[in-house]
Amino acid sequence: MSDYIVKIKDTKGYRRKYIVPIGVNEQDLHKCIPLDPPPLDGLDWEAIQRDLHNQLSNRNINYLEDIKGDGNFNAAILSAIKPHLIHLYKELNK
Repeated sequence: MSDYIVKIKDTKGYRRKYIVPIGVNEQDLHKCIPLDPPPLDGLDWEAIQRDLHNQLSNRNINYLEDIKGDGNFNAAILSAIKPHLIHLYKELNK
């Protein structure tokens, strides 16, 4: 028998995963190893808002009509938030 992974949704709606070691009851998840992304409360939301604004402005996405299916809108969002998320992961690995 070996460790296994348990997936749950917590009371706040977050999906969580834990490695459950042999001999530990699933009711004792606080004793288990979490497999979560870094806490998002470490994100600098003011900087993300600024970066998103600038990306939308650079791509001339100013009105609802400017949101097209060409991926430009999604690219603006990704360009604004991705560097901040990568920073969180790097901080987690220090």
